[in-house]
Amino acid sequence: MVAIGSGVGGVETLFANPKILETKGARRVSPFVVPYSIVNMPSGIVAIHFQLGGPNLRHSTACATSTHAIGESAEAIARGSADVALAGGTEAPMVPLSAACRGGLEAILSISALHAQLLPPTIRLETVGPDCELDHVIGKARPAQASHILSNSFGFGGTNGSLIFSHPDA
Repeated sequence: MVAIGSGVGGVETLFANPKILETKGARRVSPFVVPYSIVNMPSGIVAIHFQLGGPNLRHSTACATSTHAIGESAEAIARGSADVALAGGTEAPMVPLSAACRGGLEAILSISALHAQLLPPTIRLETVGPDCELDHVIGKARPAQASHILSNSFGFGGTNGSLIFSHPDA
């Protein structure tokens, strides 16, 4: 099974070609405008390159894309629809109007923290309000004994996803 999503495909090509059409004419428009904008193209290319069979899924849920691809892959394995899965997301190349969201990276870092039993600090958190009684990690990572870890990805328009990873010994 392959599940690789993208917030939007071929952003650079989509932005560049209307201007090319206007200034240089239709014959100069890239023949890749449509193929590059097909959101399931990365998943298909990976499946073909690595000769991977089974379901081929694409997700397009803004900054939660990788999270949804990973979560759906885990569910497919759990229900027996797939034995293995290659899952994640892509959003390259970057252009000024596009922001690559890192749901897959967040999941990898969460699993790494669980494996290392080390909680990473919250970036840019320096002080906590007196009424906030949460256990904050300020400044530097600290050891922990965690059985589970939660990875959240929040996408534009309220398209969000959460993954809970468990330590193998939990």
